[in-house]
Parts: sequence; structure tokens; C-alpha cells
Amino acid sequence: MFETNFNDISEGLKKHLPAYLPSCRWFASKTKDIAEVDILDCLPMKRNLKTYMLILRVVLDDDSIEHYSMPLSVIEKTPSKEQKIGLIFALDNGTHIIEGIFDAGFRDALFETLIGGKTVEGINGVLSGFVNAKSISHLIEQGKNISSKVLPAEQSNSSVIYNDSFFLKLYRRLEIGPHPEAEMTHFLSEAGFTHVPPFIGSMKYMLNEEKSWREVALLQEYVKNIGDGWTYFTAVLKNTIKALKSADDADKYFLLPLKEEINRTYAMASLLGKRTAEMHLALSSDRKNDSFTPLPFKGETQKEAYAIARLWMKQAMKILKDNIQMLPSPTDKLARNIIDNEKLLIDRLKYYFTASGGEILRIHGDYHLGQLLFTGDDFFIIDFEGEPARSLIERRKKQSPLKDVSGMIRSLHYAANYALKSLACDDEASSFWAKIWYDNAYSSFLSSYRQEAMNASFLPADDEEFNATLKAFLMEKVFYEICYEFNNRPDWVYIPLKGIESVIN
Repeated sequence: MFETNFNDISEGLKKHLPAYLPSCRWFASKTKDIAEVDILDCLPMKRNLKTYMLILRVVLDDDSIEHYSMPLSVIEKTPSKEQKIGLIFALDNGTHIIEGIFDAGFRDALFETLIGGKTVEGINGVLSGFVNAKSISHLIEQGKNISSKVLPAEQSNSSVIYNDSFFLKLYRRLEIGPHPEAEMTHFLSEAGFTHVPPFIGSMKYMLNEEKSWREVALLQEYVKNIGDGWTYFTAVLKNTIKALKSADDADKYFLLPLKEEINRTYAMASLLGKRTAEMHLALSSDRKNDSFTPLPFKGETQKEAYAIARLWMKQAMKILKDNIQMLPSPTDKLARNIIDNEKLLIDRLKYYFTASGGEILRIHGDYHLGQLLFTGDDFFIIDFEGEPARSLIERRKKQSPLKDVSGMIRSLHYAANYALKSLACDDEASSFWAKIWYDNAYSSFLSSYRQEAMNASFLPADDEEFNATLKAFLMEKVFYEICYEFNNRPDWVYIPLKGIESVIN
């Protein structure tokens, strides 16, 4: 049917996709209008099923161009409940055109193509599966009977679990060049780092005229878990704060069963520090691979890092000055204190970036508690794609590993303050306890990290230089957070404002 009615379907897609794409969580340019959508390529995923991978060329109102993967299924019968989720449009004859990720037939074909290392020829290019040779025998057996489900929490990509054994991430916005997530997970798996879900394979697309691959999908082993690191820590914190508020006096807290669970969070923060250091040690282990070889953090590299941090500070200061009158109390006092101490903060930031900062290497790049799978007694690190808003070139840049460390420290600070916020606890006792928890978790994480990475060449040589470089990136992160919160969650901006104190003191 697709072949005989191609014009009907393609014209329908061109008509409906400009409205459909902005409704998708993974569409990157929601603030811009779509001028045109072209079907750059159509790749049939399975002969006996009307399932296709479309490559879309999206022209935006500012004349910029983006490319997207669009799974497509043609459903000639009444669509299932799941299939209706992805309905794009229907033809007059009752045929439904749906986004294929919500069709089990398409998902099966996608998995089979990847694990079979198959190449699918399209109109203007090819789609190819690439599999880690060590996994082939295991995958052939698994591929005989496939069950799959789409994870509901879509963000910049789509995720599918197969047979409760494999995790596939379908990249939606496609760019030319190596994708940092596939590159990093493959490297870490080969380097023997066992706390990343093992790399299985990937899928790439190449336009005939370009001769360069675009990463379309990543397949890893699925790690059974009970949630992410953020959910684990904040749940314990909220339970403890509620118990504290119901206690008759402070001493009663120490009789609560939650005391043991709180102490366990410190142990888990320590374990997280160890896993973070192990990740950085693995990422610094190959001194011959140009994509991963560490480089000195000095000279132009250090100046560039300072310039980026200074820019975030400048933007945050402008936001605070422009909006100070709109901030509620006591957030306005925190903001005023930062504005009044602007020169001190500028001087501190500049001084911190003069420290001898060790080396730069490939790092996670978007490291926080939400990027951890919690198994109940350990952590697996996931989502190595970096910040989706940045280009692939930017996301593949080498940076100081202390940027990852600062990201996790800030995430622990957020966890403590989120627990207070979610319970509407602004009393002095709860706030004091949350600060104690953060201080202990921070200390446990950082001391464990330093002990595991002791004498690593990528870290500054002595305590003073280590602390200065860490504070440089903590300051950058806080100013970034101020900008982010004002633009996305204004009522959260008090958290990074409170964070400034803990950084510079």
C-alpha cells in the first residue's frame, strides 16, 4: 500500500507533521515555527510489514535545518490502544499512519535489523546495524522471540526495552559524526568499567551524497533497577523530614528506624564517589586514542573554560538585576546578597581558574543523580549523550573531570532542598537537618572520589589547587542553574542562590 499510494501518504505527512512534531517531547526547536518538512529518505524495515524509518529534513522559520528520525507504520486495521498514541493522521479509506515507535511490528523490525547487522537501502541512503562481536551469539538467541515496550518518560529521544534484557535508545535529532553516548559506552565497556550498562551495538544512517554516518540508535544490556539516584535519595530525605517533624523532641529522632537508612545514604554517597572516580580512571586509560587521550588543563584550554564560566555569571547577574523586584522573600535577599558581592564573585572565579587543574579528558558532561540507575545496593551510570541542546562537537570536547564532580555535588544540594520544598518545610529545624545531611553526603562523596582517584594525573596535584578548581566549576554550575531556573522553574531559583554560599565559603 505504501508503494502504490506513496503520494497520498507523503503529502499527508507534509501536511500534518508541522503540527505533529512540536507536540513531541523530543522535538528540539519548539520555540521556532516550522517552515517546511521534507521526507529525505524512506527505509523499509521489513518486507511483509508496512514499517519504515523516515529521515526528515525540517526547515525552521529562521532558515536553519534539522534532521530527525521518524519511525512510521501503516495500519490498515483498527489500531490498538498503544498505536493510537502515535496517530499522525488517517486516510479516507480508514488506513492509519502512526509513529512506528508505538507499533510492536516496527520495534521488532528495528531490533532485528540492529542485532543482525543488516543494511537497509532507502531512496537516498542506507541504514546499517553494527553489533559488538562479543555479543552476537547471545543476541541471535534472544532475537527469536521478541517482546518490547516503550518507556513512557520520553525526553530528547525514545527508549524501548526488549525481552527485559536490552535497552534501545532511538535518537530523534540526527547529526553527522560520532555520537558521544555510543562512543563513550562502547569505550567504557571495552575498558572494563562494569558500572555502565554494557554496549551491544548501534544503528547508523548515511546519506549517499554525504558519506558520513549519523547515529540513529544505541543498544545496551538492560540493567534491572528500582529507580534512579534522585528518587532514592529524595525519598529517604522526605521520609526523614516527616519523621523529624512528628517527633516530640530532637533526641527522639535518634530512636527512629530511619537513622540507619540515613547513615546508609552517606555510605551510598561514598560508593557513588568511588564509581565516579572509577569512571574517570577508565576514561583516562587510553593514551593512544586521540578521541580519549587526556590533555593538560592549562593555557588556552583553561582560558576557554574560564570564559564559559564568566559568561554564565554575566547572564545570571543580568537576570537577577532585571528580576530582583519580582522575587519573593527571602529569595530576594539571597539575590541581593549576590548582586552586592558581584565584584567579589568575579574575583573569586578568576582566581579559582588560575589553579593548576590537572588534565582534561572525555567526561560524562551532564552528571547528576538522575543519570544513575539504582539497583538497591549499587549504581550504574547512564545517559552519556551530554546536554542535548549542544552540538555533537561540543558534547565530545574534553573537559576537567571535576566538572562531573561539581555536577553531582550540586545535585546532592538540590536533593536536600527539593525534599524540603516538596513537603513545604521552611522551619529552622528541618532546614538545619537538611544542611547537615547535605554536608555529610557531600563530604562522603568527595572524600571517596579523591581516595579512589588518588595520584591520578587528571586531578590537580595538591589540596589547594584541587579545591580551587572544584570551586571554579561549582561556581559555573550554580550560575548556569540560576539562568536555567529563571527560564524554566522560577520558583526553584532559590536553590542555586543558596548554593552560592556553600561554594564560596
